[in-house]
This record gives sequence, structure tokens and C-alpha cells, in this order.
Amino acid sequence: MKSKNILWASVASLLLLASCERELVPYSDPTCRINFLYGEEGHWLSEGYIEQNLKDGSYCTTSYSFIYAGGVERDTLWFKVRTSGFLSDQPRPIALKQIAVSDTVDNAEPGVHYMAFDDPALAQFYQVPANADTLSIPVVLLRDPSLEQKDVVLHFGFDGNDYFQPGFSTMSSRTIYISARLTEPNNWYKNYFGEWSSLKQELMIQWTGEAWDEAYLAEFYKGDTNYIYYMMEWFSRKLAEENALRESRGEEPYLIEFPSSYLFF
Repeated sequence: MKSKNILWASVASLLLLASCERELVPYSDPTCRINFLYGEEGHWLSEGYIEQNLKDGSYCTTSYSFIYAGGVERDTLWFKVRTSGFLSDQPRPIALKQIAVSDTVDNAEPGVHYMAFDDPALAQFYQVPANADTLSIPVVLLRDPSLEQKDVVLHFGFDGNDYFQPGFSTMSSRTIYISARLTEPNNWYKNYFGEWSSLKQELMIQWTGEAWDEAYLAEFYKGDTNYIYYMMEWFSRKLAEENALRESRGEEPYLIEFPSSYLFF
């Protein structure tokens, strides 16, 4: 009797599974969407994670200064994107648009500070290849003379077209702060370097030969923690030496400070 009960239970389970399978509705939404991949390696971050943990916008903003570019008149930044929905066996163009920010900042001008997104020269780069769901798209920045005097902001995102609609609201735009001067890197860590100033960063570059921009800082933070603490102390000693020399020459000292690594112990 026990064996018969087990048999009937097994049959009932199979019938239930079969019934559930028949109730599953195949994915049929024809709308394809597109999002930016945030993070250093282009990780896919959930909308909730971004809203809760990235309110400062650090994952969707980039600071760029031509001062690091060695005199070039234009430079290109690449951004990873990913589509959702069905793939296609044909290339599919994507549409980008500039999004104006508040009146308190200067918006970048197409053709002046960056190549317009509808420039025919960029069309081949703004399309998803056949049977693909990821690619990197370029934003070409231009070194206009006005960047020597002011910074501009390029806030941009996806525009809808016949192939794609914007995806998650928190993953559909990026912001680039463009300059030809030293600007504070988004990943500048005050506990390590103190308050940012153009003079401080300029001295760090002069003393070490490194850029201390976003890219360099990202690699620096990955390094050994002891080396980070060592550099904190090194900058403090170097500043003291420089100010002693300036005092001996009758010059004003540099009015900047570097925190001590001893604060971490």
C-alpha cells in the first residue's frame, strides 16, 4: 500500500509540473531597451543598488581634463552599453541625446566641446552589431579655447528610436565634466589626501611624475594598503621640505595640508 501511495504521489507531481509548464507564457515583448554598464569593468548594477548606494553619482560621472592629454585637440572616451530584449541578425543603430543640466553650470556645446551625436562620422560606432547585446560607444571631446577658463558639463543619455528605448532611469545617462585645467577627480579620497586643490594636485604631479587623475587613483587604491599609508607620510614630509626651502628663500609657504597615516591607527 505504501508503494502505491508513493506511485500516485509521483504521478500527481508530474501532472502538476506538466500543468505549470503549459501555463508558462513565452517571452514576447518586442520592445528592446538599452542601458549603460556602470563601474570600472562595466558591471551590470541593479537599479536598486544604484539608487541606494551611488547617490553621489560617482559611477555615472567622469571628469576629463585635456591637461593630461599631451596637447591633443580632441580625445575620445568610451562607454560600455548593453541591450535587453531579443537579439537581431542585423546591426541596429542607437540614438543619443544631450540632456541639459541646471543653469548654474555651463552645458557643453555640440561641435564646440564635443562631436555632435548625430555627426555622420560617428554613425558607424553608434550601432549594436548583429547578434550582439553589448558594445562600447565613443564620445569625442574637443579642446575648445574656452576650456582654459571654464569647465563645461556634458550630460547625455539614450533617445528612443525604431530599435531601442531607454532602459532603467538610473542606468540611461552619463555625465562628463570637461576641462583643460586641473579638476578634482571624482574618486579623490579626502582621508588620504585632504581637501583637493589644483595647487595640491599640481605639486603631487610635479613631485612624483604621475597624473593623480581618476585613472591613476583607481589603480593606486587597488595597491597595497601599506604603500598608500607610506605615500600619505611621504607627501607630508615632502610638503614640509618644500615649505622649509621656500621659507629660506623668503617665499610664502604652500597653504595646503596632507593628512597623516597615523590617523588610521
